[in-house]
Amino acid sequence: MTAGSTPSALPVWSSTQALLVTLAAIVALKAFEHVPIAGIDPEVAAAIDGATRQRLSVMVLGLTPWLSALALFELAYLLVPPLRRWRDSSPDAASAFDRGAMLLALVFAVFQALGIAGALGDVPGLVIVPPVQFTFGTVASLVGATAFAMMLAAVISRHGIANGFWVLFAATSVASLRTAYDQGRVLIRQGAISPELAMASLALALTVAAILVAIMRTRESAGFARADGVVWPPLLASLVGGFAAFVVPGVALPVALLIAGAATALLALLYPCPTGAGRVRLVTALALGALVAATEMAGAALGGGLLPRAPVLIASVAVLYVVVRTLRVAGRTWAERA
Repeated sequence: MTAGSTPSALPVWSSTQALLVTLAAIVALKAFEHVPIAGIDPEVAAAIDGATRQRLSVMVLGLTPWLSALALFELAYLLVPPLRRWRDSSPDAASAFDRGAMLLALVFAVFQALGIAGALGDVPGLVIVPPVQFTFGTVASLVGATAFAMMLAAVISRHGIANGFWVLFAATSVASLRTAYDQGRVLIRQGAISPELAMASLALALTVAAILVAIMRTRESAGFARADGVVWPPLLASLVGGFAAFVVPGVALPVALLIAGAATALLALLYPCPTGAGRVRLVTALALGALVAATEMAGAALGGGLLPRAPVLIASVAVLYVVVRTLRVAGRTWAERA
């Protein structure tokens, strides 16, 4: 699935409609996060720890199954030339490719929902219905919520301001910043971290964002129409890194970070580029690789877990850049026609 394109001017009414549709879809997704899983004792739920309580919403899986499926399909797209040629051959082929990823996402959602149902069933007194009924109900609810998120993304893609999946992905990441902020305040009051550490984490995030904006602007000037070559490499590298850690456990942190950075750079080089933009692609690949390694190393040194991992941070900033760029173009169009 493409990660957003350089926006073009839209009619004023169309731009306003697209923005309203996008905001409505995001609100609907956030509203579903407050719908609890059926069969849970609310009194017991209120008494358990926060990490487990987060699993009590029907939207607990969110976009995770879809992201996992998309990552596998995107990796296959990069590494299997015939598949790449087929997907790029026509819009119908690209749509079929995306539908395959969505079907795989629903399969992932079923297995992940089974795991969550089992984990919740192990909490004493939490489940107040028979185990089989709770398992079936939880799987149906969680898979249905994932399908609902897919529907919202499709609405945004068709009638909104950008690619629906990535808009919801970025919105979810931005919303998690509030959770990180609240967590940071609690940790500072408890003395677990210092205010200086929290400020250093914020400075790190802003530095990453500034570098990524510069990369996106450079690519845009060079004729890159989409953000795939920025968004996907760090995410795919984390997938490759996770597999490597599973195969070779106990890898030292510096080695793991070096592998993550190198994998990011190599994957970025696999994406096509406009004629004459090979140097920009190379600079992008090297910059992304260095950024992933440096950000992960700095995050490990700072500790605290106040900010998202580097791949999520990079993808969110890149998608937000595309969205903001779209809104700026729409704003200029409105001003010219007003």
